Amino acid sequence: MLYAGIDLHKHYVHITVINNAGYTVTEARLNNDRKIISNFFGRFDEPIKAVVEATFNWYWLVDLLDEL
Repeated sequence: MLYAGIDLHKHYVHITVINNAGYTVTEARLNNDRKIISNFFGRFDEPIKAVVEATFNWYWLVDLLDEL
């Protein structure tokens, strides 16, 4: 299992992915684009649990993550 923490901004997200041991697997700053974010998460073979910063524009990102 991998875990992703997502810091959501107006124009981009900063994502940090860690493993079960707490080590950083990767970090990325991506534009707020559904295809770009989908491609980022699609490259992992393991399941990922994600948390998203509570902010006013969270809904589209949570909907996208639910689809993946």
